[in-house]
Amino acid sequence: SAQASGPRGVTRIASEECTMVDEGECVSPSGYAAIDQEDECGGAGPDSAERGHGADYLAANRSCPLLCTMSGDLWMHFMSFMEFTEVFQLCEVSRDFVVHNKAVLERVQDLRWSHQWVQQDLQPMLMACCNVQAINAAGCYNITDDQVVMIAECAPNVKSLDLSGCSRIATKSVKALAERCRSLEMLRLRACKRIASHDAAVHLTELAARCVNLEHLDLRCCNMEDNLLINLLAACTNLRSLDIGSTGFAHVSDNVLITISQHCRKLEQLGVMCCRNITDRGVEAIARGCGETLRSFTVHCCFDLTDNSLVCLANFCKRLESLNVHRCLRITDFGIERLAAGCGQTLHTLDVSACRINDSAILAIATNCPNLRVLDVRSCEQITSASIKLIAEKCPGLEQIDLSCCKRLDDEAIHALAEHSKNLRQVEFSKGHKITNAAHDHLMDKLGSAVAIYF
Repeated sequence: SAQASGPRGVTRIASEECTMVDEGECVSPSGYAAIDQEDECGGAGPDSAERGHGADYLAANRSCPLLCTMSGDLWMHFMSFMEFTEVFQLCEVSRDFVVHNKAVLERVQDLRWSHQWVQQDLQPMLMACCNVQAINAAGCYNITDDQVVMIAECAPNVKSLDLSGCSRIATKSVKALAERCRSLEMLRLRACKRIASHDAAVHLTELAARCVNLEHLDLRCCNMEDNLLINLLAACTNLRSLDIGSTGFAHVSDNVLITISQHCRKLEQLGVMCCRNITDRGVEAIARGCGETLRSFTVHCCFDLTDNSLVCLANFCKRLESLNVHRCLRITDFGIERLAAGCGQTLHTLDVSACRINDSAILAIATNCPNLRVLDVRSCEQITSASIKLIAEKCPGLEQIDLSCCKRLDDEAIHALAEHSKNLRQVEFSKGHKITNAAHDHLMDKLGSAVAIYF
């Protein structure tokens, strides 16, 4: 058989002759099907007037000779040209699909969910994928508790489950996962606000206690109450990454961070953005309790934090690689200087945007952070081109920098980046203040298409 590609991602298996498919069975050209992202299925069989429209014809006949007989290496080759969401839709055109391809489906490791899937067709397919390790259903807004229960029943050994944005799921889903999925290592429930109820949180705590290998937990924008979070996190003793922040203002307080510092001693990444009740006391607890392992810390818009938090991070977090203190308005040059001196050798990503700092802080970063790759100083209105020039000279690995709304910068800063930052891949700045078109053109001439410039 020969392979041909049609428009809009269509993949067809075509042949001018009768082809041997499996142990002597012969399938004529009319038995071959085309998988189309738009039409689901079409074929080289009867003409359009006789067969109707693609999927409607196949749904009515519920039989496709090629799909019923194809297996083994030929099926894997066929499948390589398709998204797995399309593969699952094949059960709609062949009632024997799962039976004939069971050995192949058992080898499936990763599954990307589709909001278009129908549960009655999906269940036998999911049961056949008995060795699936990761299911990503992020953004499937219409997924329900019943579908999550089906996942728990059909794939109890799943290790990674992403349900971010599945806003309809609630207590029933969490209860099913807690009862059946004991192998979970990663669970993402971002923006699943209905799991913040008392009953759901209790089952989530049971899940954490039973899943002894749970290492990654994402509860951002769930807005769970303090006492529920404290009980939950006390059971998460092996966590390596945790996000309990919000895009609004979460109810997280220092008591939650103290619990984390006492029970999550292996933590490497922590996000608590927009948690307005957090103070230096909570950050100090994290620094002392998790400092030996902490690599990434996001305290974006935690307005009560001061330089004392950065001093604690500098003293205890010697492996810190990434820090986001965007709009922490009480942080000053002193705190940034202490942070750079204490963590500069490991720090490669730093966001100090909208902080009230000036050139002294930027000079400290340039002097102490030779491995810096990402720097965000947007809306730091007091910094000048002199400090950015030093960043360009002292940080040769710089890949991304945001200079938006830095009103005192001029062409000197952009020329310095053009001359020294040979690894730069993205730069943002505001033209119209003191930065001219000539500086923009110079940067383009030096770095060309390798860099994305936003202004």
